[in-house]
Amino acid sequence: MRTILNLSDLREIDIELKNIFLDPNNPRFSIETEVKIPDKKIMEKAVQEKCLTRMKNYGIDALRESIRRVGFMPIDKVVVRPLPNGKFVVVEGNRRIAALKILQREIDNSEIQLNEKIKETILKFNVFEYRGTEKDIAWIIQGIRHISGIRNWPSYQQAEVLVKLSQEKKIGVREASNIVGIGPIIAGRLVRALNGFKQAKKDDEYGQYIKPSHFSYFAEAIFVKPILYEWLSWSEKSKKFENIKNLKKLLSWIIPKDGKDARIGRAMYLRDTLSVAISRHPDLMKRFENEETMTMGKLNFEMGKRTPTEVDEWLHKISEFNTDLEELPSIKISKKRASFQKALKETVKIVKKHLEILKHL
Repeated sequence: MRTILNLSDLREIDIELKNIFLDPNNPRFSIETEVKIPDKKIMEKAVQEKCLTRMKNYGIDALRESIRRVGFMPIDKVVVRPLPNGKFVVVEGNRRIAALKILQREIDNSEIQLNEKIKETILKFNVFEYRGTEKDIAWIIQGIRHISGIRNWPSYQQAEVLVKLSQEKKIGVREASNIVGIGPIIAGRLVRALNGFKQAKKDDEYGQYIKPSHFSYFAEAIFVKPILYEWLSWSEKSKKFENIKNLKKLLSWIIPKDGKDARIGRAMYLRDTLSVAISRHPDLMKRFENEETMTMGKLNFEMGKRTPTEVDEWLHKISEFNTDLEELPSIKISKKRASFQKALKETVKIVKKHLEILKHL
């Protein structure tokens, strides 16, 4: 496996809090904005105030309170990289630095009083300084840490770091997935979802209305159910949906308009209801397309009135099982390796038995 992070590029230094600046290009913010702030603007007061305000949405109150009570203990070190004039920007640890900045402000404004020992841990501490040349070092370090467990990233950021690692280091998605601890099947799905989401954002009619919350439709529905990405004519070659007509239909259903709720208000409705209509009830799907008053609830009700044959039910169960089995995270189930090996071998045995019977029917 290629070396992604060279540890010799990190060195320990003592640093004063006043010389550390929050990162406005923090990967946490990536889904909210695509405009990158250049290094020369990072230290601007307005930029830093906006960063601090945004960081308050990422659960720093408890962190601030803990530091206020016992001091800042940099056991798990903050990582920074140099800016001009002896200043630094955070690479990893924006939540901790934001909490420290708030405490520093409260101290300066005489809003709180801390004993000198605790105050010393807040105003100056030990960090790792990154001296390498990786332009996406924040994505690489945070991706490795947060995807695999310390504070899990949302699926959009997971997809972004996989793409950045793959492109920057010229490695495949599978290798990138191994680095950050995601199974290759899930990683492939996330990357496809990111490409599909970005295509939707470029749509001339609906793109301006696509919000970060819409990413779940792609990651948790479209690329979970093959029938959905087939309906949209997903192309592995172009990394795009080629059935633009159906894509526009879908976007019109997931985006609220005229003050009304979206017809498909949640990704699970797309995954569990519309996918069934497309695959098993084409007449009802046609009605849903043509009748704007037909809600997800009504579509589900109409499908429920139809009793599927026993054969259809078994086919559906097998299809659902196969989808779930594809998502089986090998890394996580390794703790019960023997039990899963036994169960999967039994599954293989049963499948082989049925295939042999079908061969002679």
